[in-house]
Amino acid sequence: MKIFKIALIGSGLTMDEHLRALKDIKKFKFILSGVYSRQHKNALKLKKKFKIKEAYKSIDEMYYKTKADIVIVVISAENVKKVILKISKYDWKIFTEKPLGINFKETLDIKKKIGFKLKDIFIALNRLYYQSTNSALKIIKKDKSKRIINIYDQERIYENKVLSKNLMYTNSVHLFCFCQILARGKLKKIITIKKNKEYLLKELIFTSGDIIFFHSIWNRPFPWKIEISLKNFFLILSPLEKLFIRNSNSNKFFEVKNNNDDKKYKPGFKKQLEDFLGQTLSNTKKYNFDYYFDVVKIIKAYYD
Repeated sequence: MKIFKIALIGSGLTMDEHLRALKDIKKFKFILSGVYSRQHKNALKLKKKFKIKEAYKSIDEMYYKTKADIVIVVISAENVKKVILKISKYDWKIFTEKPLGINFKETLDIKKKIGFKLKDIFIALNRLYYQSTNSALKIIKKDKSKRIINIYDQERIYENKVLSKNLMYTNSVHLFCFCQILARGKLKKIITIKKNKEYLLKELIFTSGDIIFFHSIWNRPFPWKIEISLKNFFLILSPLEKLFIRNSNSNKFFEVKNNNDDKKYKPGFKKQLEDFLGQTLSNTKKYNFDYYFDVVKIIKAYYD
């Protein structure tokens, strides 16, 4: 069995969550070969906590000394483009947290500059790996009727003005990625229904006849939420890691229970990493850059 050598860039709380899930994966063998962080003291702390072989003071040094197969990148959104462009010259398979660019322009720039390397990039969108998400997909595939979908996005402006201006790309991308997996066919048309400073509602019409009503709610308390109406079922994801179903013969909802992986770790993290390692062996990517770029194009069209 292949033993993956894994390098790490970043030492924050989300990296910590990824490593907790990674350390419990039994399907694959791996070595945590090295870690780099802008704050070297934080890299040293992570090294000690997760028994990483070495903490490095530069990405270049880590690449040449570890000879790693894989790099996991978990850093602040505004630094992703710079780091991805830098490490694209290395022979690494890349697992990176979203976003791949804080806006459409940055994502397009990455696409143009490292087109040859895009096949080696896996963008982590953990909501797609929720057990609730995959349970919902199994149910809706059995019902061939038209899908009427409501997606509710809530964002709150905060101190970082650059990121606040681009929250639709840096955070709402988690919800826009559901457009690609819930609606069938290609996006055909977007119609604006309501627009003001606090609320934006648009209808997304797909070639299959499926419709998504996408609600963007700003600076008001509201949970991320998805509703899916079919001929025989009504599904609610709220919060997204929980799935509730009502069928046409009942007036009650029942909850689809998750197993321990989405309770023990940050939901979706373990399954996502297992998928990435498996796809790295088979040299395929389920949610690759092309998929991500299609999502980013929907965000741009929605807000234009």
